[in-house]
Amino acid sequence: MSATIPVANPFTISDVFPTTVEHAFTLWTNPTELARWFGPQGTKIVVSDMDFRPGGLYHFAMELPNGARMWGKWLFREISAPAHGHARLVWEHSFSDVDRGYTRHPLAADWPLILLATVTFDADPAGVRITVEWTPERATAAEISCFNAMHAATNQGWSGTFAQLHAYLQPSA
Repeated sequence: MSATIPVANPFTISDVFPTTVEHAFTLWTNPTELARWFGPQGTKIVVSDMDFRPGGLYHFAMELPNGARMWGKWLFREISAPAHGHARLVWEHSFSDVDRGYTRHPLAADWPLILLATVTFDADPAGVRITVEWTPERATAAEISCFNAMHAATNQGWSGTFAQLHAYLQPSA
């Protein structure tokens, strides 16, 4: 008797930001800009190294409120620059270490080792709609179950990231 592999329910979050598709794309693809706003609230990007091309890597470290560092990496698969009110980025998203290796989620041992991240930028009357979708890649049944069970926590993290982007886009007082 074979075990049934659960179906991965993609995680999706979307919000509208008061900027253009072109500017939003730059905020996601320039490592200096990305380091100024990316990450859940309370974190800060302290290492931001990007080779922006298909097959290139973004390697970063987030400093947590307790001073610990959490490493991550994106391996770019697809880059569709802004055109006709749309842009798209696709990458393999994973936790990492200082040497750019793969590591497990520090708080969830069964979290998938690799997620496929798709970020779309679409013109909207109020600015640009940014949509992030994550799906597990080459995941075990336990990893898919963990991923599905963590949607609320994932939503909290991405909501904080989007809040930081909104704050970054606000003009100085």
